[in-house]
Formats: sequence, structure tokens, C-alpha cells
Amino acid sequence: MSISKIKIIGNDYTKSRIVLREIHHPIPGEYDSIMAKADRDRIYNLGLFSTVEISQLDTIYLILLTETFNYLPIPLIEYSESKGFSYGAMFLMRNFQGLNRKVSIEGIFGKENLYSLGYYDPWLYGDHGSLGIEIFKYASTSQIYNYEYIIEGVKIQTGYYKKKHRYNFIFNIQNYYMDTTISYLSDYKKFISPFYYNKYQYFTFKLSYKYDNRDIYSDPTRGQYLKMTVEPIISYNSVPNYYVIFISNGRYYKIYKRNELVFSIITKVKFNLSKDLPIFAYEYLGGQDYVRGYSPIIQENPIEVQSKIEGSNIFYQTLQFQHTLLRKKDYGGVELGIDLLYFFDYGLCIKDENTLKRSNILYGFGLGIRTFISGLGIIGLDLGFNPYNSWMLHPKINGSM
Repeated sequence: MSISKIKIIGNDYTKSRIVLREIHHPIPGEYDSIMAKADRDRIYNLGLFSTVEISQLDTIYLILLTETFNYLPIPLIEYSESKGFSYGAMFLMRNFQGLNRKVSIEGIFGKENLYSLGYYDPWLYGDHGSLGIEIFKYASTSQIYNYEYIIEGVKIQTGYYKKKHRYNFIFNIQNYYMDTTISYLSDYKKFISPFYYNKYQYFTFKLSYKYDNRDIYSDPTRGQYLKMTVEPIISYNSVPNYYVIFISNGRYYKIYKRNELVFSIITKVKFNLSKDLPIFAYEYLGGQDYVRGYSPIIQENPIEVQSKIEGSNIFYQTLQFQHTLLRKKDYGGVELGIDLLYFFDYGLCIKDENTLKRSNILYGFGLGIRTFISGLGIIGLDLGFNPYNSWMLHPKINGSM
């Protein structure tokens, strides 16, 4: 039977046009369950609804929605593996004016201090033509070297879609203020490195390309995600420039439908190119973002690997199996689900050509849990082991590629 019109139920706050622009099914036309499933995934990926159902009712293309919360005044607990816990508060308008626009005010204190004010519209013009503006101030202390630093900046971003292809441009003004007069315990002094500047001022221009055909962004069961970024970081106060190249690629395969067993391969490559790379741009191979089972803090790792943790360039790959433990369910506008994860990681952190050798590869393996909460994202906790008879816990909020 053909369908001749669309009916949306449940968008009490969200404007209908925000939903309608995600609909690709031809209206009028013959009902196609595959296209309806793709429409459902696109609407769900907006992050505005805890439940999205699409079906045919006579000649009606029926869309049933349950809105999740639009305003989010909550206390924040931030955790960095290299620094520890920080606490604060954020007020987030996730669906400002019912147009999927986001306005945020954030303050965090502790091991990391952050103040920010942001605005983001994911579809202001054209095909997903976006606009975002953020003003921020960030302060922290290195847990490896003897310095504190403050970053002040303004970030402006825009981008657009072309089918599965996404293009984004970010312009950033950043000022780094360094203080190297602080003192630490002897554990830290072993890794002290000299500094030549106490102030770094940059214009940054980040160009990124994404290809994304995953079904569900927060919990994909199939598809590919590819991101490539080039970022020239240009000084305007005579300190050296540097350049960042980042590539991330993930492929997802559903192996078993009943418990949604998914196998994924994720690869990350990052290069920091400079004659004199600033110390805050160093990369650390351990931790939740790279090889689990190790710490991003050099001195917290087994002595055999401490020289292999830090560098300017990184190659990393993980092989993962993930399956459903608690199927996602709507609890009064908040969707909750839990998955189990099993992983095997390996990676190489490169300082120079002398460190580019197989013996410097680090391996980690373990298991983890992923909790999916609509509106908040993903909360993860991984238990990682390594061949040196030690282990690490890796908490992460909004875990993703």
C-alpha cells in the first residue's frame, strides 16, 4: 500500500521541520521498510529523542517520538586519567527553541579548571550547514613535567554535509601561559624537560573531512566512520609553528543479531610536525584513548615501558567485540542500556627514527562496560591488562572514537 502523508506524534517541543528534514522516504510513494529504518536512525541520531518508531498506518507514514530532556542543569564530575577528578556544573540547553540548537555554560574546578560559553547550530543553512562559537578559559597542571598552564581562546566553526560526506572548518585563537616555577615530588623531577617560552600565541586552522555511514552513532552495529584532519597551528608571537595530522578509521560488523554482537576495528594515526614541538603537544600512548592497560602518566607504568609512552607521533589499533547486556529501554523520556566490551589494543609512540621499531610496540587487552544514557552520551569503564603483570582502570565519559 502506498503512503500519501506524514504524521508526527510526540514532538511537543521540537519543531516538526527538524524531524522532517531527516526524512528521505518519498512521500507519496510505496512504503519501504529499509528506507523507514534509515529515516528512524537519522532521527534517533539527533540525540533529541529517547524513542523513535516509524511505521505505516493506512496511507500515513507514522512517526512516534518520545522526547528526552531539553534542559540539563547538572553537577559535573570530570575525570582525566593523567590528572584525576574535577568538579563543577553545567547548564545545557540541548534543544534551544526546539531547533536542535545547543547553548552551554560550564564551570569546572579541581585538577582541571574550565570556564566556557558555547553556542552550536548543526543546521543553519544549506545541507547541514553548521555554525558554532565557543569562548573558553582552561587551566591545569602537568602530571609529568613541572609546569602549570592556562589556555584562553575563541573558537569558531562551520561545516556542511554532502550525503555521507562531512566537511568542517574550525578557526581558533589560543593563548598559552606557562609557569615552570612550581616544584613537585622527586617522581616528577625525573622527567623534567627544559622550556624556552612562557607564552605561546597561535592562530589554528583545522580542516576536517568525515565519512560516516554508521547506523547509530552512539552504538553502531554496522558501517564505517572515517575522519581525517589537518591543522596548521601558526604562531603570532615568534614561537615555533607546528602542524597536526590526524586520521581515525573505524569499521563495524554485526556478527550475531540476537544479542547484537558487533566486531569493530578502529585505527588512529596522529602526527605532530615541528622543529621544536611545545611540551603541551606531546602524545602519550597509554590510557583510555589509546592502549588500555597502561597509564598516560609515564611514571605510573612498569619501568620496562616508561621510555615507550611519550612521543610526538602515534599509531594505534584496537580490535573489539561488543554485545548487549541490558537492551536499551525508555524510562520516562530517558533511554538506558548497557553493553559489554572485550578489546585487544596495540600501538607505537614515536619520538624519532630511532624509536620506530617493533620492540617499542605496546600491547593491552581486557574488558569493559558501556552505559548508554540518552541526552548524556556514553559512560564507560574498562579494565585493561598488559604483559608486564599490571593493570589499569580506564573510566571515560562520552566515550567514542
